[in-house]
Amino acid sequence: MNEIRYPVVVDKFYPANYTQLLNKIYKQYNLENIDKELIKDKKEIIGLVLPHAGYVYSGKTALKALILAKEIIQNLENIDTIILIGPDHYSYGKNISIDNRTYLIPQNLTFESHDLYIQEIKNISKEYSDNFIEINYEAFDYEHSLEVILPLIYYVFNKTFKLICITISKQTLNNCLTLANILFKALKDKSNYLLIASSDMSHYIPHQEAISKDSKVFNYITENDSIGFYKAVIDNQINSCGFGCITTLLEFKKLLYSYLNKTNINNVIVEYETSAHYSKDYDFVVGYLSVIL
Repeated sequence: MNEIRYPVVVDKFYPANYTQLLNKIYKQYNLENIDKELIKDKKEIIGLVLPHAGYVYSGKTALKALILAKEIIQNLENIDTIILIGPDHYSYGKNISIDNRTYLIPQNLTFESHDLYIQEIKNISKEYSDNFIEINYEAFDYEHSLEVILPLIYYVFNKTFKLICITISKQTLNNCLTLANILFKALKDKSNYLLIASSDMSHYIPHQEAISKDSKVFNYITENDSIGFYKAVIDNQINSCGFGCITTLLEFKKLLYSYLNKTNINNVIVEYETSAHYSKDYDFVVGYLSVIL
């Protein structure tokens, strides 16, 4: 049996009894009657962008996207694997890190690593560099950006999945495009997965400034323009912790849709808010975004 990665941000980002809090959010914002007009033309889904702050701040934004994703998928038996890409906030990884442990979350639920896919990804990565993707537990031991997503997934889908956890330490454009190519080669003929990029947007600036900055990338996201998105983040000095993860996901979709000869590539922005909506502090906010690809 694989080693276990135990939760480390319980009672910081989410409570051990997260179901109670998520039920409260679900009822407070009437998510049972969520507007499905956003996805009326969406017949398939390959992934999501989700925020990873404390549930009282970004839980609603993430839940909305997951609920709509479930609506698109319809038959959950067709999806058994989650590929979760997040930033390495503490820079413990050298480049791109991958985790092959089983992830435990409260309520004694486990997401087992997809060892076969992980080995395939590592083998393909050697075409680029022997150490481009490394198994490195340190890059995950204290990382919250992946852990906080898992209880949300279980809450909405009522099941656990096989898991591939990836963190990006150096979010250079080359690293993001290379990772997207590796994932594309590993997954191009598979359809049993969801690929999730975990990221918050602008950090610790006034509310209106965050909205102004973050909105400059929305068109690139909806049009699935990975290079345009990455450059807009840099040019506008947007302090988004997982912008490279989003870039990777957009590039992956571009490669996949070209391979499958699909043209309906546009993505759906589900929600954007800042922490001011909850904290009422308009001087010092973080932006939260959820997207369906």
